[in-house]
Amino acid sequence: PSSYKYPISPKSLQVIAIGTFFGFIIPFILIFAWFYFDDKIHTRDDLKDLNLPVYSEIPYDPNYKNSNISISSITDGSRNPITESFRMLIANLYFSKFSKEKNSNSILITSSIKGEGKTIVSVYLSKLLSMNRSNKVILIGADLRNPQIHKFTEFDKSIKGLSDYIYRDDLKLEDLIVKIDELDILFSGTTPPNPTDLLSSQKCKNL
Repeated sequence: PSSYKYPISPKSLQVIAIGTFFGFIIPFILIFAWFYFDDKIHTRDDLKDLNLPVYSEIPYDPNYKNSNISISSITDGSRNPITESFRMLIANLYFSKFSKEKNSNSILITSSIKGEGKTIVSVYLSKLLSMNRSNKVILIGADLRNPQIHKFTEFDKSIKGLSDYIYRDDLKLEDLIVKIDELDILFSGTTPPNPTDLLSSQKCKNL
């Protein structure tokens, strides 16, 4: 009997071609599709095309929890990265359009989902701003569904606040404002069944 010089099966070129296709081309297609359809903001470079100003970047610390700090413990002399980033934010705000327009005296802290740092940003920014004696600062907890500001204080979640003031006519605003050091705070108050209606009411707009 006789035999071929090269094996009939498997065909090495075919195996190499198939391996190359599955090993390089398919992952490339998947990675390209992943980045092409990714519309999330990961770095400040993603904002360049939107022509939006970036005043500061607040670092993310996975070990940083609400229980580690209180509003009273935030001092202007701290040198940790988070406090430094807020100093940069405040400095940039003073040199921005915000400080030049008389009507721009409110800062709204918001995000798309919970857990992105709205409360920490609000607490730090308001406390550090209030340390400047020329500033009169009030922190308003407008998250009526999932209030968190009380966690940075010694007060309980049940303390009356914004929702109670809007819903009830027998409460005075000055009786609901809590003062911690130089900072005034209006907590979220009782969790209502219709937070959107309360926040869109004329009484809230007047406030």
